[in-house]
Amino acid sequence: ISQDRLRIYVLLSGEQIWESSTRTINVCEGIDWLSSFALYLRFLPPSAPLDQAVGMFKEAYECGQVTAPVVDDADNMSVYWQLLMLYCNPAHPLADVLNNQGITANMLDERDVWFIWTTLTALGLPRATPHLASKLVTSYAAQLDRLGLWQWSVFVTQHLPAGRSATVRSTVQRNIIRSNEEEDVACVQRHRVDASVFACGRALYLQYKRDWAGVVRWYTAAGQYNRAHSIFMDKIGPQKIVAREECDMLQLLAPLSDHQNAIQNWGSEGAIYYSYLSLPDTLPKREEDLEAVRHQISSTGHSLNSLPYNTLPEICAVNMMGLRTCTLLIEVWQALFGSSENRELLLTMKTFPLPSDYGIADVITKLSSDMLGEDTFDMVA
Repeated sequence: ISQDRLRIYVLLSGEQIWESSTRTINVCEGIDWLSSFALYLRFLPPSAPLDQAVGMFKEAYECGQVTAPVVDDADNMSVYWQLLMLYCNPAHPLADVLNNQGITANMLDERDVWFIWTTLTALGLPRATPHLASKLVTSYAAQLDRLGLWQWSVFVTQHLPAGRSATVRSTVQRNIIRSNEEEDVACVQRHRVDASVFACGRALYLQYKRDWAGVVRWYTAAGQYNRAHSIFMDKIGPQKIVAREECDMLQLLAPLSDHQNAIQNWGSEGAIYYSYLSLPDTLPKREEDLEAVRHQISSTGHSLNSLPYNTLPEICAVNMMGLRTCTLLIEVWQALFGSSENRELLLTMKTFPLPSDYGIADVITKLSSDMLGEDTFDMVA
């Protein structure tokens, strides 16, 4: 009888190996391990447990009777075999199952391993250690990031057992330049990322581009009110005043004023700029309104003394604001009292910050030479 016919008879008999005095027939010879394992399953009794077939097959490949369940003739056991071992023995090391070398020869490809881990976790099987879980998540997230799929990298990163917030924030900050605001909203809705993460990322990017107004807007949107206020005071307030570009400053301060209780030093810094920028450009007609404006100007001018007065831009800005409040106060005073009550006006103006090389006489002479007389000046100075 030919060798092939004998293999058929041995296969039909339910045996994997048949030995005679002259020959040995191995029906699993020359076929892959999955086909060999299928034969072991086929001829087991229906009531036999799966671990019986796994045990028999393990003994067979250890004896060299069947092809070992390895990947690419290497020493790495196939993930399918590892899953069988885990099913039969829940104490089987999960690290052996979640080894990407049991799936592919590409050690940098973590796709299938990550999906297997999430599936096992969803099924309630033994959980991976924090170290192993972190390795799986960070490796696959980095792979997605390299491929340009950074939003899916954010999704994967959210499976970290610890430190996910910092890692998500770092991923967003690296890729914010490649995203637009619509994609940010989609990522927030789809992957449930806090919108403040994207706002902080955009603030950092604009900080690199030195777009300080944009930095303040995005930090405000992110709820980082102290940081937004600090950047306004350091990079925008004095510089814009000196450059006479105050047009958009009020728009930056208005949202911050709604959260003034959460901002340190707001009363002695941002609130003063907000009050100064809120001064009217044109005077009202009614006397009651003029009186309210006079009080607002007087209070604002006096509060300018509390502003930082250290750097050259700060000094110039405070002095320029002091001169403008003096001008406004004189206009309001003239509308209210005409040329009377000048002594009280001068006493009020003396509390305003003015350039060090300006005496009160110079200010009065320059701003109100037509309004105030020498007698009044001599009385105050």
